[in-house]
Amino acid sequence: MDEKMSIMVVDDEEIVRESLFHWFKKYGHVVDTASSGFEALDKLEKYPFQLLFVDIKMPKMDGIELHMDPLNRR
Repeated sequence: MDEKMSIMVVDDEEIVRESLFHWFKKYGHVVDTASSGFEALDKLEKYPFQLLFVDIKMPKMDGIELHMDPLNRR
């Protein structure tokens, strides 16, 4: 499959964000990162990513809460 996707990697650990960023970029995808759920929500308001790759355990807003927030805004 050669379809390129827009992907956002959300993780509080920089090494994880950077590793996944470079890995997805290597395959030609459009990639952005966020270090928190709140930063991810701000970016989601500006750009409709096709895939969110999210850490479940993060401080303040975990991955489950992040996924639930956009659903509650509809």
